[in-house]
Amino acid sequence: MLMFLRFWFSAVCMLLGTSASLASGQIGQVKTLSGEVWVLHKGRPQLVGMGAFVYEEDTFTTSDGSSVGVTFIDNSTLSLGASSRLTVDKFSYDPVEDNQGLTFSLLEGLLAYVSGDIAKAHPENASIITPTATIGIRGTRFVVRAGDSQ
Repeated sequence: MLMFLRFWFSAVCMLLGTSASLASGQIGQVKTLSGEVWVLHKGRPQLVGMGAFVYEEDTFTTSDGSSVGVTFIDNSTLSLGASSRLTVDKFSYDPVEDNQGLTFSLLEGLLAYVSGDIAKAHPENASIITPTATIGIRGTRFVVRAGDSQ
């Protein structure tokens, strides 16, 4: 009987841990990483590790020779090249409630993007802002550079 109760207690704890994890606002995950990449998360700079979760309002900064690739929960992907800086301004994905949208700000550097479910279902709600223009995403893939034209 004691073994049975321990099993159920462990199962409940795992389920609670899983749902807390899903409810914590994770919108993506780092899938590729090369060199030194930093994220500013809730005002705190952190070195990015492989598999790190991505959240709304995170700002990524890559150093010289570094890059990072992220897959989002709507199956979109982005790759940020060396000496780049990008903020995830807004990301909402709830296909059941039909609440979907994303806005990224590429402050400097190089970004490659492949759109996912949000841009396919609601292209009017998907955009990338650069210092000189806003790009509306219409279910496609593209590369954009912001900042110095070296």
